[in-house]
Amino acid sequence: MDLSGFIHNIALLISLALIYNLMQRFCGKKSIAVKMLSGLFFGVMTIAGMLSAQVFQHDLTSGVYLDGRTVILSVGALFGGPVVAGVSALTAAAFRLFYMGGAGSVIGVLIILSASAIGTLHYYLRRNHKWADHFLAFLALGLLMQFVVLFYATIFPEVLDRNTVYQVLLFTMTVFPLATLLLAMLFSDQEKQLQMINESKLLRTVIDNLPATVYVKDAKLRKTLVNKQELYLLGKSQEEVLGKTDRDLYPPELAERFEADDLRVIRDGEQIINREENIVGPDGKIMCLLTSKTPFKDMDDKIIGLVGVGRDITDLIETTRDLKQAKEEAEEANRAKSEFLANMSHEIRTPMNAILGFSETLQQRIKEPAQKKMLQSVQSSGKALLALLNDILDLSKIEAGRMTIVPKPTSVVSVANEMKYLFNSNAEEKGVLLKLKKQQGFPEKLLLDEVRVKQVLFNLVGNAVKFTSQGQVTIALEFIKESETYGTLTMQVLDTGIGIPFDKQEDIFKPFLQQSAKANRSHEGTGLGLAITRRLIEKMNGSIRLKSIPGEGSVFTVRIPEVQVLEKRAEMEPRQEVKSENIEFEKSTVLVVDDSPSNIQLLQLMLSNTELEFIDAESGEQALEMLKDRLPDLIILDLVMPGMNGFETANQVKEQLRLQHIPIIAFTAYSKGEYPKSAEKVFDGFLYKPVSQNDLFRVLQRHLPYRLKADESTETADGEAFIMNFDPTQLPAEIQKKLPLLLQLLKIEYLPEWEQIKDHFVIFKIEDFARRLHKTAGTFGVQPLQSYAEMLLQAADDLDLEVLKEGLHLFPALLEKME
Repeated sequence: MDLSGFIHNIALLISLALIYNLMQRFCGKKSIAVKMLSGLFFGVMTIAGMLSAQVFQHDLTSGVYLDGRTVILSVGALFGGPVVAGVSALTAAAFRLFYMGGAGSVIGVLIILSASAIGTLHYYLRRNHKWADHFLAFLALGLLMQFVVLFYATIFPEVLDRNTVYQVLLFTMTVFPLATLLLAMLFSDQEKQLQMINESKLLRTVIDNLPATVYVKDAKLRKTLVNKQELYLLGKSQEEVLGKTDRDLYPPELAERFEADDLRVIRDGEQIINREENIVGPDGKIMCLLTSKTPFKDMDDKIIGLVGVGRDITDLIETTRDLKQAKEEAEEANRAKSEFLANMSHEIRTPMNAILGFSETLQQRIKEPAQKKMLQSVQSSGKALLALLNDILDLSKIEAGRMTIVPKPTSVVSVANEMKYLFNSNAEEKGVLLKLKKQQGFPEKLLLDEVRVKQVLFNLVGNAVKFTSQGQVTIALEFIKESETYGTLTMQVLDTGIGIPFDKQEDIFKPFLQQSAKANRSHEGTGLGLAITRRLIEKMNGSIRLKSIPGEGSVFTVRIPEVQVLEKRAEMEPRQEVKSENIEFEKSTVLVVDDSPSNIQLLQLMLSNTELEFIDAESGEQALEMLKDRLPDLIILDLVMPGMNGFETANQVKEQLRLQHIPIIAFTAYSKGEYPKSAEKVFDGFLYKPVSQNDLFRVLQRHLPYRLKADESTETADGEAFIMNFDPTQLPAEIQKKLPLLLQLLKIEYLPEWEQIKDHFVIFKIEDFARRLHKTAGTFGVQPLQSYAEMLLQAADDLDLEVLKEGLHLFPALLEKME
């Protein structure tokens, strides 16, 4: 058998591999046009194989040829896919059928189509299964194709002589599968090389477009790869950089430092992460790089160089510097704001102290009702102004982060009751029912900041009553235990008022905003209450939620988690204080140090009816001079004064052994808890401006000796002492004769009314009851009964619920005395 055809086919296959490799490198294989061109190429190569075939039968026109068509077509389909397979098969089949013809045309076309089909099947297997890319799978492809040829030779015996087939069977079953295997592996290797080239291009594109410098150095610290950012940083071309060291590219000092780092990486295998490096750019600008270096190893894990990556953080550093400066400026502005607020607090509270203090003292001394009424208006307006000031300062302290929460044993029910009593008269004037609902078994004491809880409920209940004209306002309390000692407190304020539109429900928590500035002209307020409320709740780690329907009402829900429940033994009984009018101080000396003459005059006026000797100084320096000659029993010291302030003065007093025993009371415009904590170690007490006489006496009684007035014992016994000392037989005879008629009038008109008001504490009803009782007592000339009515009026005016409760409770006993 002539082997020239086989040799020609092998040469053809090698040429096919080389040409296809060139096509893949220059044309790629993604577009349809390129795939069709590849298919035509495989078809032409198949035709070339058929033209140099080994003839089984010597009749050229009717013979069947053993050639490389199965190898070419199957491998072309395997790597080119269905488009290449289809074009190559159609090209080869058309040539075999229409040009060559003969008895073997049918079997020839079947072999062509089968080779393309089997190659296409392997193409899809290879895309989805790794095993299809193994060399055994390629060998199996060649064997399968030859079995198909053998199968066709068997079913078409009249076309192909079996004896001839058997003669060449071993040769063809060996050579053509091996040729298929070798060609497939060659194509696969070419494909991998092409993929590596593409990946290399992709990697280079990525490296060149990274917003960072990237470079590779060999073991001799020469740069073997640099990206565009590195070239831009150096201001040089790639040819000027590759093969150079840092000593060729940077100043000696900088290059020496870079080289030391590189040697640590290459010799010791140490990584350098995020090292800040300052270099001078091509434009002369100093740049800061955040550089990382890591060892570069070969296949044997031997370090052969390093990879460096540097990120330009110059803008970031400048931004950070700007932010730091802005932060410092903001902190300085915040300190200035805090200082301004403290000064404003002092400057406003100092005159307010004089206004409220003198008006209170005058009201106690003036008996003319009209003048008392005017003084009452002055006090009410002053308190309203002070409340507004406190709101503004509270909001500012919260925003400045200076508001502190001070938890202590708190009866939330008592606080809610206090709010109910406080707003009950306003609600009843409008025909609104104010109710309190609490969960059964609600804890008696919780660890909370009582002042802030009271402030929250005051704002919420006050707003609810203000914006509700009919229906009811309800305060609801609930506590859900989550463990033995902790739980979640829920406080709700529900009303049937005007409601809040949905798009305004967030605005009401913003400072100085109300629901509608135009629609609510009749509702006074600055719009600070809810803004402060939300921030106070958040300071207590709680949250506030609003649900409201315009025209139907609103529900404010406050939830404070992780609130501690206190056992009864942990409750703290408040210290019993004695009222100022029941105190008689023993002879003592009080030194008042204040730079404001009005403050000195006010305190002197408040103490004028006592046995206390009053001395004063206008500065800390003057006070220290006075203390050299005199030893007062107590010092009242203003904190903010020109020259030596109150803190410095107090410290100097405490440093002197002969003065250490003297109590020092801080007289301050600071709010409670606003002064530095160190002040508590220096001062023995605090008086807050504006100060009332009760506040002054309450502080003094803790440090100065005093006695109770003869007819009074304690605060809780005031009313009982009054009743015990009331003796109708000591009244003038003409008044005693009127007592039966007065007693009858009291039982018929006043006692039923007393039954209605004694438990509900509606302030305006108590005031009306007391005024009429005072007038009736005056008509009959019963002075003790008039004094009793005056006590109720004063307690109602002071909102002193405890005294009101005690006083109303004593009314039946007063009637019994008159009998």
